[in-house]
Amino acid sequence: DSTINKVEIKSDQFSQEVELGSSASFELSLELFSGTSDTFKLETINLPGQINRYFVSPGTDTRLSYFKFTESTSTKKASLKVFLPDRASESIVTGEAIKFFALAIPQNRVNEINLDASKEYTEEEIIDLNVGYVKLHLVPRGTGKLLVKAQQLFFSINSGDRVEVPIELVNEGTKALNNVEIKVDLPLNWTHLIEPKTIVRLNVSEEKRTIISIMPSPDVAAGRYEVRVTTTSLSDAQIIRGEDKTINIEIKAETNLLGMIIII
Repeated sequence: DSTINKVEIKSDQFSQEVELGSSASFELSLELFSGTSDTFKLETINLPGQINRYFVSPGTDTRLSYFKFTESTSTKKASLKVFLPDRASESIVTGEAIKFFALAIPQNRVNEINLDASKEYTEEEIIDLNVGYVKLHLVPRGTGKLLVKAQQLFFSINSGDRVEVPIELVNEGTKALNNVEIKVDLPLNWTHLIEPKTIVRLNVSEEKRTIISIMPSPDVAAGRYEVRVTTTSLSDAQIIRGEDKTINIEIKAETNLLGMIIII
């Protein structure tokens, strides 16, 4: 009924899961039911202030505040883009849905309605405003990010010595990491020991140390050798890999003391 002076808003992707630090786009379909107004303002309410948002025109990414229907067109398309911060907060909790609204307000009623950005509106209050709206859901998701640090990756040793390499593991993501495991790819007949080999849990911003002890084979020849270190973990059943590290080990040639004495 054109006398209601509203724009009906629909969205097929009304509920989306989005990782912290990334963005989402809600595609909106707008249909005019008005015989008096043809210009409307797009607004969002109940989104936390840390979440940046704006409306754009599809295909051009031109930002929209107001949009106008023509005599020949009673339908429009628009996109609502939302940008989540890198970290969770009191109002943005991973796994908990944020319920908010997108509104289309007739231009001649913008001053009358005067929405309060600090207030959380109920759906009943939105209905009482007598404007077109759509209810949307945004579920923030966190993910772990494994940082692998090693202060020293080159060692020069004598045959029969061992190498001890401290490795620092840091969770730089937004969700805890589980079962952080280190694997070492060694030259033939070399052995190693990792303590601890597996870290059961690494919380957000937490740092833990592990020590890799590497023992070359007893009959190793002099020269340079590479040892590759890989790290894996789990975050919500998703495999998270850390950056591979390569340890370079130089086995020094043995000095023939008796030969040197004879030469001298």
